[in-house]
Amino acid sequence: SEDRVGQNACSVLELARGNSRIIEGTLCSEEISAVVQITLLFEDGGIGSCSGTMVDSRKVLSAAHCFLGDDKNPVVDYSVRVQGIDFDVKSVVTHPDANIPQNDVAVVTLAESTSAPTFPLILSRPTRTRDIIAIFGFGVDEIGNFGALRSGEMEVTGVSSQDIFARFTGQEGSN
Repeated sequence: SEDRVGQNACSVLELARGNSRIIEGTLCSEEISAVVQITLLFEDGGIGSCSGTMVDSRKVLSAAHCFLGDDKNPVVDYSVRVQGIDFDVKSVVTHPDANIPQNDVAVVTLAESTSAPTFPLILSRPTRTRDIIAIFGFGVDEIGNFGALRSGEMEVTGVSSQDIFARFTGQEGSN
């Protein structure tokens, strides 16, 4: 749509309460967030992090590349942090045709339900070029601190049957 999310996309998380990196994005509260942090443990003992979105009380939508690892250093365990509480994972299903970056999607099922807000999938209309979208993620900030939820915005530059292409809007507050 032509409606702009704005510099502070954290308000999108508040609206949903009932229902790679972000640099200089707006810091968001995890208390009202449907966006969760996934902690990954690799075979060599290394730890990684990805973001996901609660789409119901037990399902998290995330990226397949988070769970695929590589042949030399596979992911051996993971947990999902929801509003500051770690939840065990019952299963992870990656897209059967995941060929990164195409079909880079995974569904994580938690071992138990949460009362966290969910962010419904919008299926009422297709994503279109020039749409402004809100992005959210956990990761390393500009001074190296790890694990803060931040928001930003991007403009959709193209849509295919497998991908949504977007670029940073260049506005202050998201990159």
